[in-house]
Amino acid sequence: MNRVVSRPVAILCLLIATVFWGSTFSFTKTLTGVFNPLTLLLVRFTMATLVLFLIFARSILAFCRTTDARTLLELVILGGLNFAGLWLQTAGLAEIAASNSGFITSLSILFVPFIAWVLQRKRVGGHLRAAVAIALAGIWLMSYGLALPQRFVRGDFLTFLCALVYAVYIVMVDRLAKRVESGTLMFFMFLVTSLLALPLHAISGAAFLPAAFLQPAPLFQMGFLVLLGSVVPYILLGIGQRAVDATTAALVYSLEPLFAMAIAVVFFTEPLSMMKVIGGAIVLLAQFVGLQRQNGACSEGLAVLKGVA
Repeated sequence: MNRVVSRPVAILCLLIATVFWGSTFSFTKTLTGVFNPLTLLLVRFTMATLVLFLIFARSILAFCRTTDARTLLELVILGGLNFAGLWLQTAGLAEIAASNSGFITSLSILFVPFIAWVLQRKRVGGHLRAAVAIALAGIWLMSYGLALPQRFVRGDFLTFLCALVYAVYIVMVDRLAKRVESGTLMFFMFLVTSLLALPLHAISGAAFLPAAFLQPAPLFQMGFLVLLGSVVPYILLGIGQRAVDATTAALVYSLEPLFAMAIAVVFFTEPLSMMKVIGGAIVLLAQFVGLQRQNGACSEGLAVLKGVA
């Protein structure tokens, strides 16, 4: 992961990672038919924690020997935010389309300056407020078209809360990522996520490994989420981000909802309407404007977010 590659190869690595992340929405939605959200998080992140430990055992153990209590507490808080965001996202995915989930979750990028304003009193410019308003209009078109909603869509609301949680997460992890090696950082967040899911799963009374999970398709989908949805993209971004600037990396990551929609439609036969296409284009445009104005701020936090979401 210390190898520096050419800029085109680096961008390709980031694009491949972003495609993998975009695919996780459809795979997760499919698996919500087998697991309840808590069980899905428990199984996925227990397995991912073990894989990450095998890869980064030396740096993880070195960190444990030298770290302080404050840093550990911050890691626990970040892991808690990650768990809350993923729980909301997974519960929402059980009720809405994978493409809608991808675009709503991506709003976290635009929410970051507002969270920084609340936590750090950093001024938010009018262009960013306008970008958020435009993005919300795009989400409305994707979910309801030009009509008023006929019913309350709980999945949309849960995913919107997920985006808010991850905006807080990005602001916090951007500072912590400067002090903790990224592989170690992701390991602890995966670990905390699985540990928080364990008691809540036990309370829910759901089966840890439902009989349907032992079928070939769910096994493949879970393996994809663990390896190609988390670990492999992280390795690719570790290579790619060394050769590109923060703004370029953030712009590549902003394509994730586009890939989420394309994969859901092409491989998972999700219906595609003209309003969904127009709404998605509006959201992407708003994100592009917002990222340009942020000048790559919080890109390290965004990168770590993409490794888990």
